[in-house]
Amino acid sequence: MHNQATPPETPKSVPSKTVYIAMSADLLTPNHVSIIQEARALGQVVIGLLIDSAIAGYQRLPYMRYEQRKVVLENIVGVKEVVAQESLDYVPNLLKIKPDYVLHRDDWNTGVVRETRQRVIETLNQWGGELVEADHMPGITATSLNRAIQEVGTTPQIRLSMLKRLLEAKPLIRIMRSA
Repeated sequence: MHNQATPPETPKSVPSKTVYIAMSADLLTPNHVSIIQEARALGQVVIGLLIDSAIAGYQRLPYMRYEQRKVVLENIVGVKEVVAQESLDYVPNLLKIKPDYVLHRDDWNTGVVRETRQRVIETLNQWGGELVEADHMPGITATSLNRAIQEVGTTPQIRLSMLKRLLEAKPLIRIMRSA
């Protein structure tokens, strides 16, 4: 008689959790990879990628355009989706996505970003979501890479190209005064 082994019972699949990370991801560092890996351990990763004008509103214009940064992130293992984050405020995307977790480094407990952190917590509380704060990872940062790039210098063509992009990303203000 032929004996067939019965396959082990598979547990009912638990719906995967959604993890939201916001980033500018202009100069990718080991920190970016690390936080994506940490998010993958919690669930499916959705990245809120800041658009160019949102970044230019608080720091330098990114080297890569939004579309270029999005392609890079979409091709990192474990990233389920990349969505536009149109400002530093997470709330509009959180209300659409309703993630189970928001993952952020523990470096936003002071200053202006402290208010953003508090709004994230209040929004997550609406559906029982949780803020997970990972330890800050020392080493190469996007800020240190940017400083190194600036030390190398630039050319007139690079400056012209950056000026054109800056004018696209930030609105012009015209002030006229009559005598």
